[in-house]
Amino acid sequence: MHLVSTHTRAQLFHAVDLVAGHLLGNRCPNCASHHGELLARKHGGLGSIYRCAGCALYYRPTGLQGERVTRWYYSFCYGDDPHFTTAPVEDPTRALAQARAAGKDRSALVEAALAALPAGQRSICVLGASWGYELLTFARLGVPLYGIEPGEHRREHGRKHFGLELYPSVDAAAAAGRSGGLLFSSHVLEHVPNLSDTLDELAAALAPALSLHLTPRVDPFDTSRASAIGREHPIGVTLAFWRRRAAALGAPLFLAHHRPEPGAPASETLALVARPGQPLPELDAAMLGVETPV
Repeated sequence: MHLVSTHTRAQLFHAVDLVAGHLLGNRCPNCASHHGELLARKHGGLGSIYRCAGCALYYRPTGLQGERVTRWYYSFCYGDDPHFTTAPVEDPTRALAQARAAGKDRSALVEAALAALPAGQRSICVLGASWGYELLTFARLGVPLYGIEPGEHRREHGRKHFGLELYPSVDAAAAAGRSGGLLFSSHVLEHVPNLSDTLDELAAALAPALSLHLTPRVDPFDTSRASAIGREHPIGVTLAFWRRRAAALGAPLFLAHHRPEPGAPASETLALVARPGQPLPELDAAMLGVETPV
């Protein structure tokens, strides 16, 4: 496996994924609708971006899906940032400082969301936890923490060196008795082609009271946002997707554009979703980098 670099494996996977997607008729990887509006041509048309008329996601042709494919890819192909995500340090103090320096500390935002939950029901699950850098930043909040990470090497690093509670799957976390609280993800959902099924699985298995998701901003779509959908990101998570999903579930929803750092452009979409009957927290827009709700 190591005779071929991670980057090369990722490129080969991407090419096969695109071809498989074309053989499936360029259908939406989330809802399987064949009614996609062409938004932008990429890679000579092979990696073009479409808007799904069914679920309102943006997507590129995608044909390789399933839990086993996901685990293999994130264990042997994926390398988000070779100087951070795939090459973590072993000292927890240094790791925390490195996470903050890289703009990975979302604890103020998560703390504000947790305030909506009774003290005894506060816990945090990080979806796509990598080696646990976000969990390290959340430790100051003083609530139970755990994460879900399909990539074996990153998961085991967090377990071994930081003593973090990391699970390979949603089912494994549920089997360990984890549920409720707040589900958090940052730049994770855009990696998940079958997004609706995954969100349904999380709701059924872990029953979070609140879910807070940050994804690359793709609305309003123009050519400058086309780079947000590509090899690592088979979908673009739109505002319309969240609105349709929340309406179908009867779930309270707050949407906004978000600045990852003070003074930075509002390059993220923030979706805060509550289960039916759970009130949404009020967020201090100025303090948390949240633009006018959209």
